[in-house]
Amino acid sequence: FMANINAIDVLKLRASYGLTGNDDIGNYTAHKYYSSETFLGYQGTVLGAIWNPELGPEKTTKFNIGLDMAILKERITISADVYSNNTTNLFDFLPTTSYSGFEGYYGNYGSLTTKGFDISMNNRIVNSTSFKWDLGLVYSKFTTTITELYNNSRYTSFFGANILTEVGSPIGQFYGYKTAGVYASSEQAEQVGLLNHMNNEQLLPFAAGDVIFVDHNPDGIIDEKDMQVIGNPTPDFMGEVYTRMTLKNIALDASFAFSYGAEVFNYMRYSLENMNTTNNQTQAVINRWRYQGQETEIPRAVYGDPMGNSRFSDRWIEDGSYARLKNITLSYYIPFNT
Repeated sequence: FMANINAIDVLKLRASYGLTGNDDIGNYTAHKYYSSETFLGYQGTVLGAIWNPELGPEKTTKFNIGLDMAILKERITISADVYSNNTTNLFDFLPTTSYSGFEGYYGNYGSLTTKGFDISMNNRIVNSTSFKWDLGLVYSKFTTTITELYNNSRYTSFFGANILTEVGSPIGQFYGYKTAGVYASSEQAEQVGLLNHMNNEQLLPFAAGDVIFVDHNPDGIIDEKDMQVIGNPTPDFMGEVYTRMTLKNIALDASFAFSYGAEVFNYMRYSLENMNTTNNQTQAVINRWRYQGQETEIPRAVYGDPMGNSRFSDRWIEDGSYARLKNITLSYYIPFNT
């Protein structure tokens, strides 16, 4: 049947299954060791960590189905792959009781899945003797899901950002406070009536010039219970467009990369627009709140930031979508006889 379809030059179905491991756990992670310690003028050795002789490698099971096709005398080639990866025995730092004298130990606990597909297509638009022009596209999309985790969820801090890891959710989500602008006046702040949970356990009302934080847990108090997912660093899709043109011995290659839907934490802006120290700031803080009735997205400047206006929130989360020229190369092939 396929032999009678002249337009199809190549049609190949692929399938693969594999098992790989990751043993990058660092030196002495699974071993018992001692370290020197000085206490009240006496020197000695103490246990350096809780060892786990059963610590093993992470295991990833990979399953892939692919299709390769070429048509119109191979002027157009298409390759598509659908895959599903399942990683088990994740490396994790597991907590232990305070009686042990350690915060925790390394063990194998947790799993995640990664599913996605890749499509690539190349088209020979011009195919003359002296001039050839190829145009191609690569498109990828994937998602990750945590399927098992100790205590089901946790969040960790990294350069001021809170990262949520939770069963049933994508890996590496940003976890913080949502905002709704800045209180323009004292009347507006009093009308909303939200209280800030201070570090000393006091409850103080927000004032004009403070950030309007969303009371996700509707109790009238802004605290850690109001934190929620505010961004996902995984793009909705990404890819590359490339082209190649050859004129006799001259070749021009260019590629454009693109990504859409990912959110990023702008640490530079977080550091240079928080206004809680005497450090230099960007010119954006010129538009900070300074008088009653002023409408702005930049809160007031208060040394030490007692109301937590610079806390990790969607103020610092930005759209990470981009399309940029990745590389461009002009080449000349010198002919020679062998």
